[in-house]
Amino acid sequence: MLSQLGEWRPVLWLVFAYSATLLLLIVLFADETWYPRGADIQLNRPTGVYGRILNLTGVTAFRERQYKAKVWHSCMRLIEVFFKPVILISFFVYMLSKLFLFHFRYLPLLTLASSC
Repeated sequence: MLSQLGEWRPVLWLVFAYSATLLLLIVLFADETWYPRGADIQLNRPTGVYGRILNLTGVTAFRERQYKAKVWHSCMRLIEVFFKPVILISFFVYMLSKLFLFHFRYLPLLTLASSC
């Protein structure tokens, strides 16, 4: 597409439209996946269109706030995810690939500049 049009802006508009469509579909059809499944009390959530509106506006989460994890617990969970072995290996491989590309892209320029 870029080679046919010769500009980069239509490509970015296409990516924006695709991302906005996906976000809209997620908001409309996806539900929260991290809720307290092991809680002693399972609250009755409203269903239907009314329940969906309450979920999207945060009214349901506000009503159930005493049963949800606190902010500190959520931050610690994010840190735990970053230190899982799979994530650490992925970060390491990504770092190596960037160093490899940097080496072949810029090292000849650096050696030429230092030889002058």
